[in-house]
Amino acid sequence: MPTKLAKITNNIFKFIAFFCLSFIWINYYYHKFLPSVIYSIIISSAICAILTIIDSKKSDKQKIKANKIKQANYALTQLKFYTYKESLNFVNLALDVLNYKPKINKEFITVNNTLVIPCFNKPLSEEAFISMYNIFKSSNYKKLIIFTITFDNHFELFINNFNLKNIEIISGEQLYLKIIEPSNVKIENKIEFKETKKLKLIELKNIVFNRSRAKGYFLSGFILLFTSLFYPYGLYYQIFASILFCLSLFSFYNKKYNVKPSDNLFE
Repeated sequence: MPTKLAKITNNIFKFIAFFCLSFIWINYYYHKFLPSVIYSIIISSAICAILTIIDSKKSDKQKIKANKIKQANYALTQLKFYTYKESLNFVNLALDVLNYKPKINKEFITVNNTLVIPCFNKPLSEEAFISMYNIFKSSNYKKLIIFTITFDNHFELFINNFNLKNIEIISGEQLYLKIIEPSNVKIENKIEFKETKKLKLIELKNIVFNRSRAKGYFLSGFILLFTSLFYPYGLYYQIFASILFCLSLFSFYNKKYNVKPSDNLFE
């Protein structure tokens, strides 16, 4: 996501680029400086305004999509921490809200002639699938639906060997789109996600002046110093090389921005 400063500089760059392009060709045919400047400003402003509207619409769509992905990730992650009983109750409630009229017992859910089994707290594996399949085969139900968050590494390869006419596996994104989102059943907050925090000034200094960066500053300064020997305006390179060498020395020797984490396990 671009910062406000990046957005401003991008807009300025776009305007100047369109202005220069417009001015070159208007002035080429019109041969009057001031009117060419005015017309170029008008054209550039109009083009930039149109592009800003288009970008804004695209940005809104991207935000909606990103927000939906975030909500899906949150919901599916929380479901991984549900117990089997909680998973049954959640699916039963969701199906009830969607007017499927489910019936629940201790092991599974039924909807008409369909057996519904959730598998949220672990990836669906060969062993788990075989167990569910045997339950289905020993019953009188005509269809089996398995709700799961994800599969284990070998499950898809395993399942592709079989012709499963009466079995449907709904996982991940499809589970969210077909059941979780339309039912809008509240998902219990089982585990807290880390929040992305903006770096404070002191934290930024700890990164910039960290001892681990000393070698990088030194190497960059050495390259600039070496390049200055072959470049006509080598003084500028030497100035920047000196700044980098100073940064390297400061990062290497300073203690303020190189605080080691505590070794106390219970602190």
